[in-house]
Amino acid sequence: MPAASWKPESRRKDTTVLFVSEDGSQKLSVDFSKLQVPQSIQLEIAIAAEIVTGPMGTWKRLATAKNILPAVKNITQWIATTRPELTTLANLTPADARMLALSVSSSRQLSMARTLLRYCAEVPEEVLYELARNQRPRSDAAREPYTDAELQRICAVMRAIVRNAQRRIRTHLALISDLRAGRLDALTDDHPKRKLALALDHCERMGDLPRSKVTGAPVTAARQLAQGSGRGRPALMALIHLSTMEAWALAVLLAALTGFNASVLNTLPAHHLRATGQDETAVALVETNKPRRKNNAKITLPLTSSSLDRQTPSLTTPVGVYLTLLELTELARNQLNTDAAFAFYTGKRGGAQPFHAGLPNSMGRIPSWVAPWLTGNAAVDEMLSTISLDRLRKTRIEMSRMPIGQSRSMHHHYLQRMKKVREEGYSVVREALDDQVTKALARREITVTPLPSETEAAPSSNDTLLGECTDFEHSPFDNDRPCRQAFLTCLDCVNARAFPRHLPAQLLVADRIRDQQAELPAENWIRRYAGPLAQLEDIFTLYTPQQMNNARAETTSRDRELVEHLLQGDFDTP
Repeated sequence: MPAASWKPESRRKDTTVLFVSEDGSQKLSVDFSKLQVPQSIQLEIAIAAEIVTGPMGTWKRLATAKNILPAVKNITQWIATTRPELTTLANLTPADARMLALSVSSSRQLSMARTLLRYCAEVPEEVLYELARNQRPRSDAAREPYTDAELQRICAVMRAIVRNAQRRIRTHLALISDLRAGRLDALTDDHPKRKLALALDHCERMGDLPRSKVTGAPVTAARQLAQGSGRGRPALMALIHLSTMEAWALAVLLAALTGFNASVLNTLPAHHLRATGQDETAVALVETNKPRRKNNAKITLPLTSSSLDRQTPSLTTPVGVYLTLLELTELARNQLNTDAAFAFYTGKRGGAQPFHAGLPNSMGRIPSWVAPWLTGNAAVDEMLSTISLDRLRKTRIEMSRMPIGQSRSMHHHYLQRMKKVREEGYSVVREALDDQVTKALARREITVTPLPSETEAAPSSNDTLLGECTDFEHSPFDNDRPCRQAFLTCLDCVNARAFPRHLPAQLLVADRIRDQQAELPAENWIRRYAGPLAQLEDIFTLYTPQQMNNARAETTSRDRELVEHLLQGDFDTP
């Protein structure tokens, strides 16, 4: 443990904050100096940003750091427009907080602004409280998982893309191997095959096209080979590296087969442990990282297989796709000197880094990537053109019904929002309810007398809440000994008699049981109350509407008090 006086090293220079991920692999400089507010406010915001992205803060991911400026601009634009005279956030008022919250349309950006201000020492507590009160309502609707047919079609298209990449990369890496092994020595230097092998050998070693030492431009032979492939200048490099589209296809397959979300895939490591022997079903253990889980941020998850996945990894299993990914990204990972499983050739020129580690950016590019596989079926084509890693994750969660790197409560939250799961749940609840009702009606033994004699109609000292007991000393539920059962058990007892004088309390009990249905988990309510409610409703069918109306009119406050005691368990005997 660090000393009590320990403070993290400063990552701020004036109004510029350097974000550094926990593993040190990702960095981003966030400059607040161009915000349309006085420098004093810029500095207050920068200090808060340094804290919230630091070891004791809550923002741990590069993606979050990239969204800091857009969220802050919501605050500063409002200040510049509404409170231009403001020189410190300490002068914000609760009224300002309400107006600021109303000015931000995005619930996500409002949440980020609220979090950032919470780490700003100058912001008054009452302002933070007012911001916390102004929550944007979130829709309960969720993007539904894919159907089985949709998932099958997506995976088929992605496998086709990956197999094309496999064939291309393996073929040209084999050509490089032949050159280095001397198997092409018999060919002249002008032979097309040898020329291509020499160029690819340079590309593989240097991570770039052969270039002129004078101009820095690709040499003539490299340009001719690239043009000959018909794919433009980057084509020569693409012969031995994954493209952006192909890396995305592998990410889609992994999401579909594992349920990993985008942030986990983005940081998925190449380093792994092969947990099984060569002749056993393949299992690879990989360490995943989600900083916002705090103590549970790092989790080791298995990638499994239903086959051996040895010499030819299958693209239908998680471990097969993962091993294929590592095979096809090996050269790019070497160029970047990274342990990230995802690495690919971007084809960018003009000084930009031609290789990239992590997930590719698919924004707006998916329609062109899947265009060769579109069939003209509007629904299917739309589904392919808008493939979502989030929906694929939910599809796998729905299929497995097991937590995948998330807490059990979050797992249940996911399932509760899925239409298919809800419908299945309704079916299960209906079956359980019907079962309880059937059993309860079969065991109802209380004798109901809707038209009693004068003697029977009179109140009795043997009255319970729901009926009259004819033999308290000999309970069929207590081995013929004095009764120790709850009053709801009277509905199942042969010693019980129900007369119209008991109807007001019975109606109240039925009403309160129905109210409990909205308050208790379905499983608990069905187990405790579905049977008694069915029995009471069966009793009510023996009375006339006039008797029912009279009973409700005769209900007293004493009846209500007794019913509350009954349902709270106050009358239960230990």
